[in-house]
Amino acid sequence: MRGLRLALAVGLLVVCGRTAVQAAQEPIPLNDYTRLGQRFTATRPFNGIWVVVPSWSDSEGGLTLTLWDSPRRTKRLAQRSYTDIADNARIELPLRKTLPAGSYYWEADQRTGETRVGFYAEILDEEIDDCIYLDGVPNRKRRFLSGISPLPRTYGRVSDLTAMLRRGTHTERIDACRQLAVVGTRQVVPLLARLLADEELSHMARFALQPMPGSAVDAAFRAALKRVKGPLLVGVINSIGARRDAAAVTPLASLLRDGDPAVVAAAAAALGAIGTPAAADRLEQALASAPSSLRPALHEGGLLCAERLLQQGQRERAAALFDRIRAEQAPAVVRAAALRGALAARGEEGLPLLLEQLHGTDAALAGAALWVAQRELPGPAVTEALAQALDQLPAERQPALIEALAQRADAAALSALLATARSGAMPIRLTALRVLPGLGSAEVVPVLVDALAEPDNEVSSAAREALAALPAGELAAAIDPLLRSPEARSQLAGIDLAVRRGLSRFAPALLEVGASAEPQVRLAALKALGALAGAAEFPGLLKVMAGADEELELDAAEQALAAVCARMGDAEECAAKLAAGLAPAAPPQRAALLRVLAELGGARALQAVREALGDADPEVKATALQL
Repeated sequence: MRGLRLALAVGLLVVCGRTAVQAAQEPIPLNDYTRLGQRFTATRPFNGIWVVVPSWSDSEGGLTLTLWDSPRRTKRLAQRSYTDIADNARIELPLRKTLPAGSYYWEADQRTGETRVGFYAEILDEEIDDCIYLDGVPNRKRRFLSGISPLPRTYGRVSDLTAMLRRGTHTERIDACRQLAVVGTRQVVPLLARLLADEELSHMARFALQPMPGSAVDAAFRAALKRVKGPLLVGVINSIGARRDAAAVTPLASLLRDGDPAVVAAAAAALGAIGTPAAADRLEQALASAPSSLRPALHEGGLLCAERLLQQGQRERAAALFDRIRAEQAPAVVRAAALRGALAARGEEGLPLLLEQLHGTDAALAGAALWVAQRELPGPAVTEALAQALDQLPAERQPALIEALAQRADAAALSALLATARSGAMPIRLTALRVLPGLGSAEVVPVLVDALAEPDNEVSSAAREALAALPAGELAAAIDPLLRSPEARSQLAGIDLAVRRGLSRFAPALLEVGASAEPQVRLAALKALGALAGAAEFPGLLKVMAGADEELELDAAEQALAAVCARMGDAEECAAKLAAGLAPAAPPQRAALLRVLAELGGARALQAVREALGDADPEVKATALQL
């Protein structure tokens, strides 16, 4: 509960810096591997498995989950594909038939979507056999967050469970409470209510009562507030909060003055969970006179209460409570959460408050305002106001606002971001260049291409990275004029982008660029052809090799031909074409062709190399002998 009460503030600090990650876990993205797996041992029969999937705050990633008999993957037992996985979702793979206890292996592959998706890995101190597998290789000090779905449990009759609760052993009474949580009726409420004061069984009695429907349960919990003390009282209060019993507001409010800080904290949290205007009133009244030691608990309860009110559509009352907490001399995380709620409750009417915080001196509140600007105040009017404020903000905050505007993905921000990307001050301009690909507009391409040609290395590098992040269609529209440019700098950038994204459609253009007068461009084009060229470019590559005078260019042409031959599939046909080019080639080119033939292998290649043993050129002859 304590973590939940301040959950409103967790994301706010991302704008100012990374949030802490649990030391015992690390998320491992499937994007970095072809497949991720986990060997596990089931100690009882089961009918499914589950895994927890982080998707880095996105929800469009997917994967295929398969259950195998072992890491050797001899027998597939079940498989299912999942798409649009919400962040930290628990996905389940059901089985058609129950599997016995034993060792098994699950594996995820076939990732879909553009963003990251993966699993949480527990970091272990010692090596274990039931460990994770990264592309089939075990990592014995990691274990993914996953488990089995056990067989459905059979439950006893309520009358038998009641008798067990009265006269059974301690273990039997605990088991009876577990079962009554599922099958219990109103008739067992008085019996369970009496156990709320039992130090050994109070927790299990609450476990049974808490999920039961009906006002009798609420009345039993309220009555127990007067009968129990200390940890048992805290437990009862927690159950009342979980059930959101509005009738308990008054007795809970009286406990805000209790001498036990744990009781006060539980009562404040329960009032926050109930989340009615009456609960908000009592929390505000307590804040007016509470000592400093109790105020953190009241802040947490107040934040949760205001959030509940906001969810119920009571925006004005929620805003008032958020404002009350925002005015407190509280830690930054509390004030940031209160500001976030106050802005969300006001909607577009909160725009003046948002701009005020962006211009303010409190970095935590400015970060909270940016968080809200990114995610919780939609609409072009807000975007336009934020864009107009960009130049007026302190320089150190402008990059964060640029990020926020880009996250909004609103056309109203486009002109401001394009203007900053063209001529903004560093590092603001670099940030603007970096976010342009996410705007989804054709207008960003010429801006990035222009920046690419600038002499400033930081600007041109940022533009190149941004171009590489564009969708393939938009990137292709940018690469074509770069390759046809008379400037070597532009041609080199176009070559780099084509190779980086594996755009083989540009292989014919690269052959033309390979005839450039600029040696650096020719060499880069030849190396790119090794990655992108296919059978259609084979004759052109032979011609390029025949005209290569520089040793580096000849080496690049040789490597490109070898790569193309490996992709062509028919080794003998490729060898025949290479052998046909031997006779007219100059000695250095003949030696290079022989090396490609030897790498290709096969009968025709062997014949050509053996024939070259009689070559008139000593260098070619020596090469053939060595091969």
